[in-house]
Amino acid sequence: MWEDLKSMGNAGFFEVLEHIRDIKKQELTLPIARKACTITTLLVGDDLSLKSSIGSPATYDRDIVKMLQKKIKFIDQEESKEYVLKYDEFIRTISNIDKIVMLWGLFKCTYETIGMRKITCPNDCDKPKSSYVFEDKIFLSELLNEDSLTLWDKDKPFYDYLFEIEVDYSGFKYVFQTRLPSMKDHGRILNLLSTSEVQSNLEKTGSIFTKPMEMALLITKMEVFNITKNEHDKNVRGEKVAESSNSQEILMAFRSRIPEIISEDIYKKYNDHFEKYSPKFYKNMVCPNCGHNFKYDVDIETDFFRRSILAT
Repeated sequence: MWEDLKSMGNAGFFEVLEHIRDIKKQELTLPIARKACTITTLLVGDDLSLKSSIGSPATYDRDIVKMLQKKIKFIDQEESKEYVLKYDEFIRTISNIDKIVMLWGLFKCTYETIGMRKITCPNDCDKPKSSYVFEDKIFLSELLNEDSLTLWDKDKPFYDYLFEIEVDYSGFKYVFQTRLPSMKDHGRILNLLSTSEVQSNLEKTGSIFTKPMEMALLITKMEVFNITKNEHDKNVRGEKVAESSNSQEILMAFRSRIPEIISEDIYKKYNDHFEKYSPKFYKNMVCPNCGHNFKYDVDIETDFFRRSILAT
């Protein structure tokens, strides 16, 4: 590093600082977009800018995405050169899963660690419950494992790919078009929330979204049909009685008009199809009290929101 700085000779003050900053950049593979890129460290000005937008979850998320877009340089591996995506293309063609990977990279090259955590051993043994809890410092490099990321393997880009889910209930057939959300989709649902709602969700469930909100995020369209029988006496779609592609209407429907059993069925079928693509950031732990081996999971996106909104 020192040799690099000496070779810059009489370079200007800002050029030297930029060079030092870029030494900390992190190389990443975005698994859903299937793109290689680099990201540079979080700066003081970035942190102050984000803190000023905490009043609105949608504004905060948009500012995070704008910051990521400025810090990310994609790598054209065929021509061995870097390029950037314009903001509109960035939020449309990069998935929210990829955003989580970018946040991990930003965390890693900025902080290296998420600090000390109180960890509860899940082992069911005869020792007092208090001995199940211990503290450990979590480094970002420890959270990325061989099975953490799965590359998108469908024949279409994720933003053009829809997965249809059917659920029969009480004489009707509910049909849902589902997708992996882009950063644009994620921001659209956050726009329906207040900071107090996000704060309440984090405190009560440890997640940014409630189940109805997740449904509105994952579903692009829902339709309801009467059920009729075909010549083989199987349930098929009859007359369509309702449909919506409006995120707010879908959210309201799942809050008060869709039975829980339907959302459970959607979750199962959706996860059977898409779960393998969810990033798995975890540290392999050994309990110092009983020697039990287990995985300590970290939700990178929730951790980022907690750091800013709950200051934890």
